[in-house]
Amino acid sequence: MLVNLFFLLVPLYVFKKIKNRDHFIDVTVLLLNCLLILGSIPFGLGLSIFWYLYNKDKIPFFDLIGAGKHFLEDMELSDYRKKHPQQFKGGKFIGCHNCGNNSIYMKQVGNTSYGIHHSHICRQCGQELWRSNM
Repeated sequence: MLVNLFFLLVPLYVFKKIKNRDHFIDVTVLLLNCLLILGSIPFGLGLSIFWYLYNKDKIPFFDLIGAGKHFLEDMELSDYRKKHPQQFKGGKFIGCHNCGNNSIYMKQVGNTSYGIHHSHICRQCGQELWRSNM
């Protein structure tokens, strides 16, 4: 706000002091260009912060702290087998522990430096069964 006031008052002061009116136009254009540059810095910073907050979960290079490292913890196929041994016959998956349906699909849920994360979900009840990395 103070910067805007400065850029409004200075041209008026300069206009009174300068005898040659052509110099006034030069000074005014220079001051308006400075205002544009100074005004775009906070706008650019604000836009950058908004963009980061909006996209931090969607873009892989925001995985700098290792958020994808713990994706598979206690949710791998081997963990599912230990929790629900009755859902496997001879090492082969026979059905969801929730509804018994044997149709599952893989949904990609993330892409980080630790791999492409997939969730294996029952088609009938929507229960997440286990996770994997590709």
